[in-house]
Amino acid sequence: IGAKDATATDATGDLTLGSTKGAKLVQAGATASAITAGGTLKIEGSYGEKTVSYGAKSTAKDVAALVNAQTEFTGVSASARTEVQLDSFTSGSYTLDVASNNAYDAPVTISFKVTANNAEGLSAAVKAFNDVSSKTGVTARVNEKGDGIILVNDSGEDIKLKNKSVAASAFTLHHANDKTTSMAGGGTAIAGAGTSATFTVVTG
Repeated sequence: IGAKDATATDATGDLTLGSTKGAKLVQAGATASAITAGGTLKIEGSYGEKTVSYGAKSTAKDVAALVNAQTEFTGVSASARTEVQLDSFTSGSYTLDVASNNAYDAPVTISFKVTANNAEGLSAAVKAFNDVSSKTGVTARVNEKGDGIILVNDSGEDIKLKNKSVAASAFTLHHANDKTTSMAGGGTAIAGAGTSATFTVVTG
């Protein structure tokens, strides 16, 4: 939910659910939100403190809303954003189901070809995601190095991806512009599984 670390000399860091100093914000899980169990979040601000409870399978958007419901009592507000990088594509044809603002049981199917892991080779994939962004809430862009795609949901909804391609058509998930760091919670390698594919869920 935030981006600033709290340190020993500066405790004013933003809120990140379940985080420790230096932790990454995004995590992935198989078939459901990476927030697999409910819990509580203590909010301490200039006005006072409150504790809120969040449920299993909550999204970053859900948790931000809980924080904002207590802003008048704590002085703390939150925003949510879900972001993930897709990279290391094998060249070939892809068919993916995408769900985010839309329900996972009403996904949007996109198809594209990847010819290389560079801006030109990934351009068809970026276009395919953006062509349906009005339905999914997910936008795509090529990353800073030009060797991967960054998907974003600006409201903090989970991003759900199902790779229905053939097994040889595979890609991996990493943090945006950080190909060396795998996603927390697993679900990093996404191989094609045809009609047997299941959703991998990225939680902000």
